[in-house]
Amino acid sequence: MKKLILILLISISAFSQNQKVDKIEITANNVNGYLVESYENKTSKEIYDALKKWTQYNIKKADDAITSDIENEYLAFNINGVGEIRYKESKMWLWKLNLRVEARIKDNKLRLDIFVKRIAGQGNDDIPIIGGMNSLYKNDGTPKKSTETYRIGTNRVLNDFVQEIFTSINGSTDYKKEDW
Repeated sequence: MKKLILILLISISAFSQNQKVDKIEITANNVNGYLVESYENKTSKEIYDALKKWTQYNIKKADDAITSDIENEYLAFNINGVGEIRYKESKMWLWKLNLRVEARIKDNKLRLDIFVKRIAGQGNDDIPIIGGMNSLYKNDGTPKKSTETYRIGTNRVLNDFVQEIFTSINGSTDYKKEDW
């Protein structure tokens, strides 16, 4: 019986991260799904080139961070130090996210799958996520009341990060800093 329950939980977990959502939120397993953005006036090559440019401007040692690259179709990369999550606006209690991103390009659309690899403490301890967000959720998958600040902050950082990528694909990012 325990094996059946375990298999069922793993299946539910795999399904929940494999669905399109309007907004990324962390769950007990990691995140709730993936996001898709349409770019009607862009080709797959233009979307890919803009995404590749974004990685070069925003990731230190971007060539090392890119783990898989199929031109005009797929780009996977790791990025560390994303955003800031603070406990009650404290200057002392600060965390940043280390993420794995998988970008798929098809039919003038960009699909982003985001996986939280680590919630890294800056001058304090990491928030453990081994095997899921086990420090933010109870064993039954319900959120711990005491971790609401971290969950809200993590969701904000994830969605801001994704929006930054989507905006850059539209060409709305001034990489050259023309205002100087």
